[in-house]
Amino acid sequence: MPAAAPLLLPGLLTTVGALLWPWLQPNPAHTLLAIGALALIALAVGERVLGWAATWAAALCLGLTAPGLRAPGPLLDGPVQLRGEVVELRGGRAILQVSHLGATPVTGPVELRGAGEPKVGDRLSIRGEARPLLREALPGEPDPARDDLLRGLRSAVYAQSTVTLGPRPGPAAPDPFEHATHRGLLRALALGDRSGLDEDTTALLRRTGTTHLVSVSGLHFVMIAAMASGLVTALLRPLSLLRPRGGLNRLAPLAGLGALLAFGELVGWPIPAVRAGWMTAGVVAGRATARGANPWNLLGLAALVMVLSEPSAARSVSAWLSFGAVVGMLTVGAKLSRMLPPDLPWLTRTLLGALTTTLGATAGTLPVSVWIFQELSLSAPLANLVGIPLTSAFATPGALLALGGGGLVPLAIADGACEATILWLRLVDAPVAHPAGGVVCAALLALACLCARRHGLAGALALCSLLRIIPSDGLHVTFYAIGQGDAALVRLPGYTALIDAGPPGDDVLRALRRAGVRELDELWVSHPHPDHMGGAQAVVEGLKVGALRIARPPLAEEDSFQALWRAAALAGTPARDLRHPPGHPALTLLHPRPGERFKEVNDESITLLLRHGAHSLLFPGDVEAEAEAALLAVWDEQGLGPVTALKVAHHGSRTSSDPALLARLQPILAIFSCGVYNRFGHPHPDVLRRYAGTLQHRTDRQGTLELRSDGETMWRRSHLPGRGFSVWSALPPATGR
Repeated sequence: MPAAAPLLLPGLLTTVGALLWPWLQPNPAHTLLAIGALALIALAVGERVLGWAATWAAALCLGLTAPGLRAPGPLLDGPVQLRGEVVELRGGRAILQVSHLGATPVTGPVELRGAGEPKVGDRLSIRGEARPLLREALPGEPDPARDDLLRGLRSAVYAQSTVTLGPRPGPAAPDPFEHATHRGLLRALALGDRSGLDEDTTALLRRTGTTHLVSVSGLHFVMIAAMASGLVTALLRPLSLLRPRGGLNRLAPLAGLGALLAFGELVGWPIPAVRAGWMTAGVVAGRATARGANPWNLLGLAALVMVLSEPSAARSVSAWLSFGAVVGMLTVGAKLSRMLPPDLPWLTRTLLGALTTTLGATAGTLPVSVWIFQELSLSAPLANLVGIPLTSAFATPGALLALGGGGLVPLAIADGACEATILWLRLVDAPVAHPAGGVVCAALLALACLCARRHGLAGALALCSLLRIIPSDGLHVTFYAIGQGDAALVRLPGYTALIDAGPPGDDVLRALRRAGVRELDELWVSHPHPDHMGGAQAVVEGLKVGALRIARPPLAEEDSFQALWRAAALAGTPARDLRHPPGHPALTLLHPRPGERFKEVNDESITLLLRHGAHSLLFPGDVEAEAEAALLAVWDEQGLGPVTALKVAHHGSRTSSDPALLARLQPILAIFSCGVYNRFGHPHPDVLRRYAGTLQHRTDRQGTLELRSDGETMWRRSHLPGRGFSVWSALPPATGR
């Protein structure tokens, strides 16, 4: 491999070095000296084993050094006034490269929140409140705290007032796609800008596995380079006839190289564009020098340049998908292509070649899909079989020509191709599978893809990726750090339940899938507030749920509750109220009693007591004063004793955690489920004082909490972004209470 693709391993090792940097942070000056010494050794020894080893070690050191050479952002806390330029948009947040903090020049990035809708390149003056950057992430997700370290992000600024600096922007440039029916799709095809895509089209592309069509890829750069090269070739043809050996034939590839660099600047060099641009540049350079280009070599070059220019790209999901697709095409796709009979008709071979390429790209992106997105389009091969030729031969070239002022004819052709593509995608649209796994599963699938030539080994690795370690004995409870909300997974032998599902979204659903949960015996919704019920609809639709447990049916004005009710009915999940006992004898329903009503919805919260051997856990939802008084009466009536762990009611609100009730509960461990810097100020300082002397776990500060017990001892561990899992430790014994 070194002789055939000498840049592949250096590119890989540079990426590995950047990934290791949060753990290994060597002195940049010392590392640069080491890189220089290793480079001299490599030059002196040449292409021998020692020379290659020195080169690889230098590449690893480059990756370890690159993040440390960037100035980290300021560490801020409290009121701030700052100026800077927006350099990146991440969802509803912006990355601001600070130039001044007050009147003091300062350099470094900060995360900006609540500043409206800034654009990349905007110069802003911000007055707001700064906080040290804290992240929330569930176990198994990509670690956002590691990303922040690579980016140099240390603070978040919540904008209170925003002023755009500089002159007013001039009149907007005319939209070249204004007269097209599918102008949003055309703009996405030409520039990778998806902001104009409607929700239906976006969902259709995702379900059919064709989202890559609207990403800036190698196709764009190849077309741009080919157009520029062709134009220059046509213009210089008379001169080349006069001077056939004058080197004019090399100007066309150079023109293509200049054009693709200009296009990269136009689209802002997103990560797929960096990979595609450098690989295409390598191909163009190979043509210009008549030396050709090895795709593995170009892949290593692209990785090397990408990481050195932006170290955080090493942890980018977009980069993983982009490089994974290419690797899959070079391994799995190539393996499948070699299996095709050589004497097939041209059209059949072309179609099957496109199919094998699609399957290869799907295999290359499968590890990331399984780990992060948990979606696998079953219709992707058929969708891409027609979608890729339509967009690559007609829609994308026409959109690029229209963008360059080519007129209405290419625009009409591109628009028609878009219409045909959409019709085809709707025709082959099919349900999406939801494979899921963690980091180990993704790594095994990636190795299987790389070992495609040895299909026996690849198959063994793929089978190993299906293995899951699922607890089969004792009690296991996970309190998810899902922001300002509640979600707890309870596992007992033969029984699995989810108590609340957190805020709206599918974060909890994905966490359950990664944990190997494919079926729930019961989904308990303590009360119909979005921070407890928001993720329940995704869980009902995404997993097999034995029963939806609720206190009462939804009211006419409770739209979200009504939607959950309908989703459960469509999924065949029965909704059971308080008249039905819990599905496991370890659970006791304490509150409310059947038919009991309260003025406040919080006081209707289902309260469950979970008992296992010598330990017990209480889940009181968001009960407040009135319900806590009723719960205290039930506690005394049933003669219940102290609990081992308590999920603190209402996230630590001042309206809950009545001292009289706490005197009965006497928890060893109190779990506060609350969001980072939440607007309610939970948990309230007064409530924290009520739990003085009790072990406290806050999901906003300590992350997800896991408890396990064999009936005699209870252990705990936590998961926090940037740190991972802590070691298991035993809770103090429940003696003397």
